[in-house]
Amino acid sequence: MRSAKPAILIIDGEQQNRQRATEVVNQFDLECHEVDQCQDVLQRLTTHSIELIILNMQCAGEGAITLLRSLNESRSPIPVILITPPSIFMQQVVERYSFVVASIDNLSSDHSLEQLSKLIAHTVLPNTERRWSPKELTQLDIDEFAESGVAEISQQLMYQKPSSRLYQCQLDYSIYSRNLLSPWFVSHAAITQRHTAGFLAFSPVSDHRAAVISAVLQANLNRLRRRRKEDPPETLQPELLLQKLAKEVRLSGLDIQVEIGFFIFDGDSKKLSISIVGSHIRGYLRHDQQLTPMMLRSATSLIEEPLMCAAITKTLSPDDQFVLFGGEPELKERLLQDKFEGFIESRYQGGFLQLSCH
Repeated sequence: MRSAKPAILIIDGEQQNRQRATEVVNQFDLECHEVDQCQDVLQRLTTHSIELIILNMQCAGEGAITLLRSLNESRSPIPVILITPPSIFMQQVVERYSFVVASIDNLSSDHSLEQLSKLIAHTVLPNTERRWSPKELTQLDIDEFAESGVAEISQQLMYQKPSSRLYQCQLDYSIYSRNLLSPWFVSHAAITQRHTAGFLAFSPVSDHRAAVISAVLQANLNRLRRRRKEDPPETLQPELLLQKLAKEVRLSGLDIQVEIGFFIFDGDSKKLSISIVGSHIRGYLRHDQQLTPMMLRSATSLIEEPLMCAAITKTLSPDDQFVLFGGEPELKERLLQDKFEGFIESRYQGGFLQLSCH
């Protein structure tokens, strides 16, 4: 039987941390549950009314990222407070998962416990803001990506399920790479109740800088999702949004060519607005096994200043799909065979993202 009383779940491998967090939770009229590993969480979520999860990323075992990914697939994910030292990797986790309320360095000081108490009050009590304002990406130290393991895991955070259904549309993709750090990136998100945005991007690097670029692109899309929900539709123009994204890429301090195909889809009108920067990515209208190129080209890279960028708008019919494609020509056969496989290590390099309307 599911408990009706609201509860907070603490996931931390260190008993002292759990005890400190429990003392804070006891200030509120809430149940408190403790586990030391993420593997023990599922039963708690199904049998108790969990209002908030306090998750120590360092002491919760290897399942911490898996748990966040699982929560992300829920229609109403439980809010999470992360306990973790600041790093660009953890900032990307916060950017990637909108249900993460905030992060706290540790639970060992009076200041951090006071911080936790305020967060619990703001998160669990109704009619309050559930997210702090995130740092701008340009404040982060990109050198923290230099360790290969951190860079690889960090880049993988942005990859979603191969197929996703959003409002009035379905998105399918494949990314093929010769190693775990891919020069090709793809992502998408619902940015308003009726608008979906997404991109396919390319940068000719295969070291930790690829992870930095993917972090910049993903974080920009996540900020757009959070900040544009109340904006009028006329502000959702790909060419204007790419101008802002180009500024972020330039401010990242990396003098690297970044190419991108970016779209916004209105699920009500079925109108699709597309803007493409660079020569490695092309847009197509697909009808069955036929790909019709969309003649759209602008600047060669996001780091160009000023960025000359234009957009076109198409109305999709139920029988057509929109495709962003880049990479080796052999991959077109996989696209036409509807092989949407997510991220795959392969002898090929490239990727494609397909949008179908319903």
